Amino acid sequence: MSEGVVVDVAQLEEALLTRAMGIVIGLADIEPDPRAPDVDAEVLDAALAAATGLHQLLAFRRAGTTATTFAEQAEATAGLQSATEQLTKAAEAVTGLLELAEYAARAGAQDLN
Repeated sequence: MSEGVVVDVAQLEEALLTRAMGIVIGLADIEPDPRAPDVDAEVLDAALAAATGLHQLLAFRRAGTTATTFAEQAEATAGLQSATEQLTKAAEAVTGLLELAEYAARAGAQDLN
């Protein structure tokens, strides 16, 4: 960090907590769509994987900077690897849903012609 820069860690952590709570509240607002229960499950699974990965990523931020032993650093790195896996899983699920939506849009456009 640059000299002369003062960081209020408590204020930063509060801002991150506020952002995380916004994500959780947003997930709570999702209502099931009886027309597409399979898609709901896929969307919620992707959101859960993303939230888990985000949690692990933020945990790494702290663990990676406070590790004082090789074992602690290895544990922090393992947590980062797990975050990578969860976020990749979420990204793949979202990509699959996007492909499905694009396919449905093309099929719908053909039905209109």
